[in-house]
Amino acid sequence: MPGRIDYNRGIVKRKDPTSGIAVIAYNDQPGLYVNERNEPVSDDLAKAAGHDVTTGLREKRRRELQSESDQAIEKKLVEEDEKINAQLMKEEAASAKKAAKQGADGEVHTQKGTSLSAVHRGGGKWWVVDKNGQPVSQGLTRKEADQFISDAAAVAAEEA
Repeated sequence: MPGRIDYNRGIVKRKDPTSGIAVIAYNDQPGLYVNERNEPVSDDLAKAAGHDVTTGLREKRRRELQSESDQAIEKKLVEEDEKINAQLMKEEAASAKKAAKQGADGEVHTQKGTSLSAVHRGGGKWWVVDKNGQPVSQGLTRKEADQFISDAAAVAAEEA
């Protein structure tokens, strides 16, 4: 730290009346008192020069506590972000699994022995269509569409 005084930071300069030593306090760093060579001086000398050392040290401690608090808050926010991201990834995986189970748009499922097919129409909804592509039933889940086709095949088998 020894060296030149940084006047651009804003300073308060006071002289000790008994020793004639100039004591400088930086406005942006409360509780730190230096001489003209930018070397730290004792709090007693700063007080003798007329600086409010008690307030300076209190402000220094307040800033330290604020910094510790900010670090603790940041750590907690990072932990919460990690939990939220983990939950979102879990939900995305579940959504992808559900989408895969529902089928892709235009996906077709057929059963042997029947002329009906289940066609995925998006949003997890299936249509049952005949061999000409005409809808026989609409807005079913995949399970319902498969059951509809099975039931229709069973009825057709009974009639034959």
